[in-house]
Order: sequence, then structure tokens, then C-alpha cells
Amino acid sequence: MNLKDFIRQIILVVVLVTTGFSFSQVNAQSPRVAVTSRGEIISGGPSPAEAQQALQNRINEQSEGRIKLLNFSPTMTKLVKQDAKPHCEFGFEAQIEFSEPCRWASQFNSEPLTFKTFRPDETSVLVRSNDVIQISEKGEGYTAFGSVWFTMGTNGWTLSGFASSENPKLTSELFSERCVLNLRNISAAFALYEIQHDGHNPFNISTNAGGTLELCDRDANGFDKNSALHFQVMSNCLIKTDFLVCPGDSSKQIAKDFQSLTATNVSFLLRSEVNLDNTYQPHQVLVVSPMYGYVLYSDGDIEKKEIK
Repeated sequence: MNLKDFIRQIILVVVLVTTGFSFSQVNAQSPRVAVTSRGEIISGGPSPAEAQQALQNRINEQSEGRIKLLNFSPTMTKLVKQDAKPHCEFGFEAQIEFSEPCRWASQFNSEPLTFKTFRPDETSVLVRSNDVIQISEKGEGYTAFGSVWFTMGTNGWTLSGFASSENPKLTSELFSERCVLNLRNISAAFALYEIQHDGHNPFNISTNAGGTLELCDRDANGFDKNSALHFQVMSNCLIKTDFLVCPGDSSKQIAKDFQSLTATNVSFLLRSEVNLDNTYQPHQVLVVSPMYGYVLYSDGDIEKKEIK
């Protein structure tokens, strides 16, 4: 190690220690792991690619080609001591899709988070009835929640097993629920913005006063083509760009920040009618989710309507 690399290592250790991080190590040959005071691993743990590959291998081994892994999203990575040995609990949620109707045993032979599948008419004594999910059609999607476990050894991390954190959910239902949560956050942002701006929304405030009135470009139904610009000036109220993308909308991507926000980062339709504020026009359509048909009103109410 040269002098520059040595200095970098010293600075990293100082920063981690002073901000509440610590190191764990089995012996001189084992991985050096930086963790928070709550045990969350920030460096030195298994990579997302390793965890995803472990899950992919399990699906390939058990599903007989009936399950495809569509998406793998890490949720947390923790250092856990079990049987006097350091383990890594790599949490995730994963979207999977079925290639044909079948029966999915999410728990099989007392093992958690399994992907064993059977033909619709096939049975097994190793599966409890409440652990079986009926897949009725090709393309049906579910989201699995769990963790990949690794054991720390002298040669790095070794796969040791899997765990389930909650029952799988239909992906369409899960995304629909999260769409509503995003709308609730957007509603809260509009409410906060109105409080800070005398009861007005940004599209009813001149650009000279920090609003977006002159940037409005409405269609015949009052939905604005420049919704990203209106959301952009609400960044202090919205906090996260994540709220502007519906989980079920694969055509949009979450913006890395509000400065780079464009129409490609917004799933929801925004109405920018004159005086469309809760103070002046309560219970008027403000935001619509095209994916699931949810409507957010200016007074904060949310309901589902048929999209025509």
C-alpha cells in the first residue's frame, strides 16, 4: 500500500468512527466490515449482485423454469451474530413473473422463501396448504420479501440460506397500494406549499414571485403538459422525487434530483386550473394516476375512478 492509499484508509476510519460507525472482523484474513451503531453494513458486506445471483440460482433450481426474476431491490444489509459467528442479513424485495399456470410453494419442506412449483393438479405432502399460491394465468406477477444470509469466513462471504420477512403479494396490488402512498405524499406537499404561500398552489403564482403561472400549458381538460416544472418548484415540500413515479409505470424513471426533473420522471397528471387551490376550489381534481385510476382532489381526498 502506498502512502496515499494509507492516508485514505486512515481518513475513512476516522470519519466512520466519529459518525457512529464501527468495524467487525473475524481474523486477519476475513473481510473488514464497516457498520453503523444499529448494525447496518455500509462497506465490506456482500454486494447486491451477489445477493441477486444467489436468489436467481435458487429460483432456477426450484421453479422448473416457471418463474422469471424481473427485479431485485435491496432493502437493508445488517451484520448479525448467530451461533457465535458473524452473518450478513441482506434484505430485499423481488418481483417475479410466472410463465404458466401452476401452484407455487413459497415455503417447502420447512424451508422459508422457496420457489418450488407444481402443476395445477399436482400435490405434495411437504407443502402446507396455506403456503401454496395458485397462479391462474401466464404472466401473473408477485413480489417476494425476504433476505439472503451470508456467513463471514476467512475467504469472504459464503451463502448460508434464505429467510422470508412477509408473505408474497400480487405485484399489481402492491404497486397500487404504493401509488396511493405516493399520492398522499403529493397531497401533503401541496397542503404545505399552500400554507407557505397564502393558500395558493405554484401554478397560480407568478414566476416573478417564485411560482409557475406563466409556464402553464393546459390541454382541453386542464391537465398541464409542464407538470414537471410545477413539481420542481415544490421540491422543499415534496422532499423526494420518488413520489412522482407510480411503481406500476415502467415508462418513467425516478429523477436523481429535482434539478434534473423532466416529464420522463413524472407519472401523474396534474391539473393547473386558475384558482385551483383548496381555499378557493375545494374537492376539485388536482392529480390523476393513469395507471390505477386514482384521483387526488384539492382538499386531499383520494378515490378510485374508472379511466375513460
